[in-house]
Amino acid sequence: MCVILVIDDHPAICFAVKAVLEKEPGFTVVTSRGGQVLSQLHQQTPQLLILDIALDKEDGLLLLPRIREHHPDCKVLIHSGLPVQCYAERALRAGADGFISKQTALLHLVPACHLLLNGYAVFPAAIALTSQTDTTHDQQQLLAKFSNRELVVLRLLQEGKSQKEIADQLALSHKTVSTYKARLLEKSGARSIEQLTAWLEGDGAS
Repeated sequence: MCVILVIDDHPAICFAVKAVLEKEPGFTVVTSRGGQVLSQLHQQTPQLLILDIALDKEDGLLLLPRIREHHPDCKVLIHSGLPVQCYAERALRAGADGFISKQTALLHLVPACHLLLNGYAVFPAAIALTSQTDTTHDQQQLLAKFSNRELVVLRLLQEGKSQKEIADQLALSHKTVSTYKARLLEKSGARSIEQLTAWLEGDGAS
């Protein structure tokens, strides 16, 4: 019996993923919200972890190195709604075994899980492509300037969270969050987070 642990803050997604995967003989699926991923891994000892990145109390991308350190035998599939072009490659570098966009039909999770459990990696072909539109290329060049931690802070700022809320969520000081924000603007040359967001969404630099 293969135990699969699904960590996602959206109950509907957890329910849907569990319903799809448990149709497969030999799959047992446990679902949970984010917050204590490492302890949940220790309690459940799954063979496969399906992990979202944008969790309320944790960030899947930042958790990956620790998961790899403490649970090296557990396969990790990132299941995220964040942009594939940026986050799939970063997930690969951070130690994930696969990445599937939430825009993809859930039925694709079934063969992906089988491939991962048989020792294969599952990533979108897009991260291996070198010929892309100029806009996408410019966006990727811009995102490549940022560290994983800076990207997390950027995402939370884009969600409308205050610097205090971000500091509390990431267990950082308010000053440290301010430093990350300043670095984002300095590295990008943007005058504000709103302008940086517009550039990343392809609205053009001015």
